[in-house]
Amino acid sequence: MFAGILVGFVLRKLPHIGKVNKTVSMTVFCMLFLMGASIGSNRDIISHLASFGWQALVLALWGLAGSVIVGWAVYRFVFRKGGDKL
Repeated sequence: MFAGILVGFVLRKLPHIGKVNKTVSMTVFCMLFLMGASIGSNRDIISHLASFGWQALVLALWGLAGSVIVGWAVYRFVFRKGGDKL
């Protein structure tokens, strides 16, 4: 990844480098589409979809709760009363 960042930094002035972003977006879109088609064709995954959905919901709610708690703690301890910052 760092090598790609370095190459992109060095070659940033070339006129065709700007088109790479569109190409990467299309590649990611195609990969997500193919992954969805693969999952949709798998009978085991489709038959257990409700179970996976509940697990995903529980994980999402725990992640949300953790983010709210950490956000509250940062707000409480970094921004003291009166707007004073540490």
